[in-house]
Amino acid sequence: IKTKIYQCTGQHIEIDYVNTHSGKVIVISIPSRHTGQYFEFYEVPLMRKDDHLIPMDKSTIKKILNETNKDRSSQACEWTTIDDLDEWAISLLRSKKAEISRDTSYLISETKTLLNQLSLLTEQWVPNNTCILFLGKQEVAERKLPAISRFSWLYVDEKNGIEDRLTAEQQRSPLIVTISLIIEKIQKYNLPLEDISLFRPDPQLQYDEKAVEELIANSLAHRDWTIAIHNEVRQTPRSLTITNSWTFDNDLEKVLKYSHPNPTPYRNQTMADFLSKMNLMENERRWLQKVYKLQLSKWV
Repeated sequence: IKTKIYQCTGQHIEIDYVNTHSGKVIVISIPSRHTGQYFEFYEVPLMRKDDHLIPMDKSTIKKILNETNKDRSSQACEWTTIDDLDEWAISLLRSKKAEISRDTSYLISETKTLLNQLSLLTEQWVPNNTCILFLGKQEVAERKLPAISRFSWLYVDEKNGIEDRLTAEQQRSPLIVTISLIIEKIQKYNLPLEDISLFRPDPQLQYDEKAVEELIANSLAHRDWTIAIHNEVRQTPRSLTITNSWTFDNDLEKVLKYSHPNPTPYRNQTMADFLSKMNLMENERRWLQKVYKLQLSKWV
């Protein structure tokens, strides 16, 4: 019995036998699930509904996976207020949100209301760490969140002796500004495939702009806050590398090539929610697979 249960659930159980006057009683001890883990039956997560077991929905899986995560992005950035936010960054936030929502009311709505709608304030109306990173004044972000508040970009073309990079001032800007600059820079050197391969007489560009946005956004949503290293983009005529302080907590090959049933939880769920609301990343966790297939199609 123990072997069969392990084969279908992946869980070890204890079985004891108790002799009674009426005969032998089998006592099966089923352990409670551990924090951040769920039970599977033949690799399918299950949940109880009334007297039935049904496949677990995505929101419940997400909630369980995030039980062990300390979401630093949601925490209040202590001793900061809305006055510590950069007016230009807030203006850019308003225009971007109005554009993607096709709703001009975002241009004139109260700042506190707008920030709250975008998951940038705590229940006490204090800016959270995501808010300070994306909208905070330069000196405030550097004082409160040193190192990780920067995002750098470097382009190197050794053959033609070209080197380009964000200035130190641009790297230290609010992230909503810096990310826009980085995407513009990447597109500047985003070559048509026909220019880099004799076998692809194709005017398509190397990198899809939405794919680039997804990767940059996810490098932030998954970064490890305990490591004081800023995110970085390095670009050459033939490569684009986005680096952050993070290790992937899933089977990368399966996630890329197959419909992997177990999503990887975001380290920074509040930041992920904000990025999703700003249309910089997908709601679903299939972003990596989507980017992989999109880029692979350019070379098939």
